[in-house]
Amino acid sequence: MPDVMADAGRFEECGISLGRMEMYKVMLAMQKLVESHPLERIRFFGKIYGLKAPYYVVEAVYKDGERPFDAPEGAAADARAADSGYDEYDGDYSARGGRAADGQPGEAGGDGFVPPASQHKAPPQPPMEEFEGANKYAYFVCSFPGGEWTKLPDVTPKQIVAARAITKFFTGSLDAPVESYPPFPGTEKNYLRAQIARIVAATAVAPAGRYVDPAELESLDGGEDDDNVSVVSNMDFNVADNEEIGEPAGWIHRERFILPQGRCFWWEPPRDDASRDESEFDEESMLSANAPEPEFGPPLLTPLADDEPIGAFPAWSVRYSSAVATRYATILMQSNRWPGAYAYANGRSSACIYVGYGQKYQPTHFTPQPPPQPPPQPAAEYAGDDIVERADATDERDALLRGEDDDVSYASGSEMYSDDR
Repeated sequence: MPDVMADAGRFEECGISLGRMEMYKVMLAMQKLVESHPLERIRFFGKIYGLKAPYYVVEAVYKDGERPFDAPEGAAADARAADSGYDEYDGDYSARGGRAADGQPGEAGGDGFVPPASQHKAPPQPPMEEFEGANKYAYFVCSFPGGEWTKLPDVTPKQIVAARAITKFFTGSLDAPVESYPPFPGTEKNYLRAQIARIVAATAVAPAGRYVDPAELESLDGGEDDDNVSVVSNMDFNVADNEEIGEPAGWIHRERFILPQGRCFWWEPPRDDASRDESEFDEESMLSANAPEPEFGPPLLTPLADDEPIGAFPAWSVRYSSAVATRYATILMQSNRWPGAYAYANGRSSACIYVGYGQKYQPTHFTPQPPPQPPPQPAAEYAGDDIVERADATDERDALLRGEDDDVSYASGSEMYSDDR
């Protein structure tokens, strides 16, 4: 367990503080968490504000073999949907069910008619990373220091992709629904976990030389490189020089970049080649196949100077705890892309913290994604001569076809459905 009060003192020197009494309560709550769970190490991630209550977040690493596996919470719903034949991508039921006339799957309506089943196959979704990538750490939250700690579920790529497309304030209730468009697959605890993963991937930084890449060490020793390894502490790290870490080039990212796919490690979607003849496979067809191109991100230990600027502003700002003796001052790095993310360095000690609303900075006003465009009308050459478009029926026309002489009570509003096309 790190020295929470020492790190809080360094941040307080730079003007970032939750209050000494509050941080002391957080330290006691973290000790209580260590005593009740088999954790190897933890750190105070920070405080995320909500509309009704805040979240105190702790990042933890379980001991080997002690971390429980969190199955995606949507797995049970997906299994029920698969049994019923429902497909969330087209809103229809497949051959196992069939939507009946009364709206119940697998049952015929009053006339016994069942519409044809949908032949649409949902594209495969990237699986969740287990104990690596975005789920490398486990996170516990509570509403106040001393409250009950709640472990957040592991995040899925689908949740990270959806979180990037929306902007929502947290309410302070983990079970609160996330009403947004595009729809978010989960509740607020899933949205909170997705935002934490994004913040960690972008703002977990350290002075250059503080961590080393084990893959480089193995390559020097003649071993095989492994892209799945994480950084480890450099035992030979000397005291950080303020002249070097006084600019973004003297800091590095110690966590992996999250790809647009929603994972840190690229997942190759399976190809449906069962229906193709073996004779059709050649070098040109393999290259011209509609397979997605692998996504790449910046490697580990990338300097902060390589981060893309935010318009005319840099991605990171530097602050000193003292403008007089800068040689011995504590240096603070402030993220401009994720307001509320800070990191300090003083000698051999360094730490990161986040205090904010869990939202990414946007140079312009947030605009939700528009709904998808409706499918175009079929061209005349594909429509055929036997397809004739007819106008929608009105209430008066329905009454005449049924042979009813009585006035239709709701016919007064039929003018809005007139044949104006």
